[in-house]
Amino acid sequence: MADWRRQLKGAFAFDSAPFAVHPNDERRALTAISNAIRSGASKIEIEREIEKYFQDRTTGQEFILCQIYLFRSYFNRQYSIIKNCWILSKTSTNGVEFITIFSGRTSIDTILYHCMHIYASREYNQATQLMRAKKKSWPVFRIQFHQFESGSLWEGRASIGESPDYLLERADATLSKGLDPTSSITWRPKLIPKDPGETWHGMRYPS
Repeated sequence: MADWRRQLKGAFAFDSAPFAVHPNDERRALTAISNAIRSGASKIEIEREIEKYFQDRTTGQEFILCQIYLFRSYFNRQYSIIKNCWILSKTSTNGVEFITIFSGRTSIDTILYHCMHIYASREYNQATQLMRAKKKSWPVFRIQFHQFESGSLWEGRASIGESPDYLLERADATLSKGLDPTSSITWRPKLIPKDPGETWHGMRYPS
């Protein structure tokens, strides 16, 4: 993937033009932002890169703020950000595969129930699914929450199943509004909190 930081300079015509005003600059801006999002960069990181670019050119702060404002307006027309959602993914030979996204307002137990259905539908063949339904049985799944040294379990990250493993995690997600068909949902997992201590030993610590 090309260096989005270098590409971002093209949004200013590789000089000090207003952000993405000219059609050529807009195309370069869309390419740079799309690559930045796919590489895991946040909107704030892109803004910092814009600020650094103009600081290196000894540009006045008022001009920099104007350029950042133009960037924010453009970004908001291209992408949506969902904070504190749930992302279900799977590690594959091509890296991490996005599977689905859940609202952050849904309870973890409800989400895990849906995740088990998704896992079964994707990882068990139809014959196995049919036999389990006929016997009214449910496959046994391994669900392993992130464990702190104290023995407490953090609900914000959980492995589901094994061979392969699915990962459910709290995250902030960025989604294309459709103007960039090559873009996809990208997400940044929430940082693991500090160990809550021995009083939570054996219990689930909320995310």
